[in-house]
Amino acid sequence: TQARAVRSGIQEYMAFEFGDLAIADGFDRDDIIRIYRPPESVFSKDSLKSAVHIPITVEHPAEMVGSENYADLAVGEVSTDVMRDGEFVAFSIMVKDKRGIDAIDAGKVELSAGYTAELVRVNHSDYEYVMGKPHYNHLAIVDQARAGQEARIGDNAHKQWGAAPLSKPEQKGTDMVDIVKVMIGDKAVSVAAT
Repeated sequence: TQARAVRSGIQEYMAFEFGDLAIADGFDRDDIIRIYRPPESVFSKDSLKSAVHIPITVEHPAEMVGSENYADLAVGEVSTDVMRDGEFVAFSIMVKDKRGIDAIDAGKVELSAGYTAELVRVNHSDYEYVMGKPHYNHLAIVDQARAGQEARIGDNAHKQWGAAPLSKPEQKGTDMVDIVKVMIGDKAVSVAAT
């Protein structure tokens, strides 16, 4: 399934989300801070490569995903297709666990990436920090993505689980066999309706 998350540009955060960093820089924990994510950081080759095969979680976990908690947190993974899509990063994802499928079927389809990145304090009228290259840890299925409603799983993803008819039965030859097209993986295949 195709999905988008993480965008370049300016995004707002609460200072407490950065702990000691923002406090040390003179912000109160409830201040809004603006972070500029330059395209050369967001879409750097090394950064995009770091997103390959990262786990998918339902919501952001309280800690980074690693070998000790992977089985408890992961509901799928990002494939090898990670690339730029306009101002967003596009991912091909596979959600395999019932917790993830149930969340998507219930309408939780926005995405938010968990990553680490260097932040540099700057004196600029539009933002307070510039973000370096993100190094990805996980991709979370969330109710509301910081990058906006366009940071989401493709619109028809939750309707395409397994084999699904693509067309009405058609007659073929003189046997009058009903043929239907079904999706198996990402291929459309014609089979006898029976």
